[in-house]
Amino acid sequence: MTRENASSMPPPTLYGNKRHVFFFVAFAGLAVIVLFAGWFVHWIKHRPLSPIQIAIAMPFTGPQAEQGKLILNAVEFCLDEVNRQGGVRGHPLRVVAYDDQGKPDVALQKAKEIAASPAVAVIGHSTSATSVGPGQIYKAARIPAITAAASAPVVTADNPYYFRVTIDTSSQGHTMAAYAKKVLGANYASVLYSDEVYGKSLAAAFDDEFVEEGGTLDKHWAWNLYATDKAHAALMDQVSDDIAQGQGGIVILAISPYSAAKDALIRLRRTGVNPVILGGSALRNDFPRLFMAEPEEKREPGFFTNNTYIASPIIYDSSSERALSFSDRFYRAYHSQPDEGAAKHYEAALLIAEALRQGGAQLTESNRDDDRQRIRSWLGAQDNAAHAITGLTGPLYFDDTQSLKQAVRIGRCVEDRFVSAPVQLEAVPNPALIDLDAELAAGRVIRILQTFYWLQRVVYTGIDINQVSRVDTSKGTFTADFYLWFRYAGDDAVRDVDLNAATEKSPYDAKSPLLQQQINGLHYALYRVRGDFRTTYDFHDYPFDAQALIIRLTNPHMTREQVIYAIDTFGLRLPRPDGGVSQLRPLSNWDFTHVLHESDTLTSHSTRGQPGAFHSNYETQFSGFNVVIGVKRKTLVFLFKTLLPLLLLVLVVYVTLYFPVSLTKERLTIAISAMLASAVLLTAINSLLTDVGYTTAIEYGFYSFFGLCLYCVIAGLITEKLHARKNSDLAVRFDIAARIIYPMITLVVFAYYYFRYF
Repeated sequence: MTRENASSMPPPTLYGNKRHVFFFVAFAGLAVIVLFAGWFVHWIKHRPLSPIQIAIAMPFTGPQAEQGKLILNAVEFCLDEVNRQGGVRGHPLRVVAYDDQGKPDVALQKAKEIAASPAVAVIGHSTSATSVGPGQIYKAARIPAITAAASAPVVTADNPYYFRVTIDTSSQGHTMAAYAKKVLGANYASVLYSDEVYGKSLAAAFDDEFVEEGGTLDKHWAWNLYATDKAHAALMDQVSDDIAQGQGGIVILAISPYSAAKDALIRLRRTGVNPVILGGSALRNDFPRLFMAEPEEKREPGFFTNNTYIASPIIYDSSSERALSFSDRFYRAYHSQPDEGAAKHYEAALLIAEALRQGGAQLTESNRDDDRQRIRSWLGAQDNAAHAITGLTGPLYFDDTQSLKQAVRIGRCVEDRFVSAPVQLEAVPNPALIDLDAELAAGRVIRILQTFYWLQRVVYTGIDINQVSRVDTSKGTFTADFYLWFRYAGDDAVRDVDLNAATEKSPYDAKSPLLQQQINGLHYALYRVRGDFRTTYDFHDYPFDAQALIIRLTNPHMTREQVIYAIDTFGLRLPRPDGGVSQLRPLSNWDFTHVLHESDTLTSHSTRGQPGAFHSNYETQFSGFNVVIGVKRKTLVFLFKTLLPLLLLVLVVYVTLYFPVSLTKERLTIAISAMLASAVLLTAINSLLTDVGYTTAIEYGFYSFFGLCLYCVIAGLITEKLHARKNSDLAVRFDIAARIIYPMITLVVFAYYYFRYF
């Protein structure tokens, strides 16, 4: 072959060379195998395992269907939270609903179906009457069950497989009797009870304690759930006559279900008598709303339920942060407010999930019976507060009757709402640490059975924001003007509170109210407060950040057992559809997003040097009240005013990629100068923030620009080196690639910020 012929042939290409083709195919095949292997390993590691079934038996049809659906949502909500965290060792939890229609005979049939199912535990039923019979089936099948509604002691008595996470009728009856005598001042009482297990047990517990407290029992009336309307009307006429001719005492409403209690109260009020009524937990916290369709209620809100008090396991306006957080999360998920039943059934699901985690369950269908026993054993071992998991109402553990140990809260109906009563009974956690004789003599502590209780005062508290005039992120403060008020029973010590003021002299003076007076038997004090307040800012997302401006009120002198600051939903007109921001004057650099009110608790584990606390699991809780004002930075305004120079530098540096090789020095100089200029700009921006020990979102943007500048410097040096080696064609192709890659990187950075923060 001649030189001319050889030089005229095209050079071999990748696909023209068999060896190159072989290596290319082999490499591509290996890459595919590696990718497939990685995907397979990831799938094996994260593949969904078989679900674990948890049964729930509730009335999903009939008069109680709406409540059943709310409870089902609460259980599903709890299990969804567990599943988002990986379930139980990779197994998702799934709830299977059984409709017992609120009828004992149907509940028995559903219990048999549950016992034969793959379910490892049961949540239900809704009443004591629908729980007693199924309890024997669960006991025979050795499947653990948790009720969050059936309060009669007989439900869990002699049944090691049935647990209760709500207040039982014994606790209710004793607390209601003490409350009627010691707080409401009733010397006489009559009892209207439903002729079934709940009503009888609640009435018996009330009778025992009320007589023990020195009260006198007047009348007892039995409400037959299956009697005719005519019989019910005749009974309530008799009740009305007896009340009118009696001693003017309190009436105990011990009727379940709540639909029957509603019927009884309507008939009673329409006879014209209006005694003070104290009801059991079967009446529920939303009891006042059951009457809204009645004509009398439309004319006069509270016509049927004013002067009515109800025992409850939880009342949100004076509950813990955990309960308020649950209520907020639940509302965002289902657009409805959870009642106390939803909260307690959430706790029941929480206990079962934890039993599956910690109880050593095998989580296979073949081990169903063994898993049921392991769950039951774990639940039975939860018998003290020291090792209990924390629920919405406190530590979740059981006494020797397999009932949850918790306080009975007393609420009162005001118009169409249910709020905490101004005085509660709160157990004294360690009587040895207080001067018990002095507190008993002063009437601040009472005894029920063998337990001592504080007469805890509930202070209806409101903070209504007038204006937030300044947000100073550099000092960690903000300036606010607001009204603060208290409505309370007892002395004025509850007004001796601290605010998180940023100045040495507090803008709040407890002794100088704007207005004070007596309203409906309660003290009322109003203050106008203006000043600077400390808060903690989070700048991880700066300048796309949203901040929480918190006004924090605490009482360092009285423990939570003595006083609790409740949200005054009436005075604050909550809930507010606009989030409470429409009344606030706009700020130049911030948008208001919401205003939240919440009860708060400060917990201290210090023994405070008291010898009686040295060897105990001692803690002290102080009640507080928070207002959280949400603000979001006006990011576009900030970016335009502050980062416009950076955007211009991005364009200038990009232009250097089009400089010829003869201007390599200038190309490098501009890129390095841009990097230094942006560093100065970043320092100026960061000077607006103080004591920030982490990287903010804006810094990542600057770091990306530093990378682009460095990229342009390296690209300029490579291009110059290629030209020096007389490889102009490769240099040109490299420059073209650099001009394409630079805007692509820029667009990726912009896209990330857009989708992350907008």
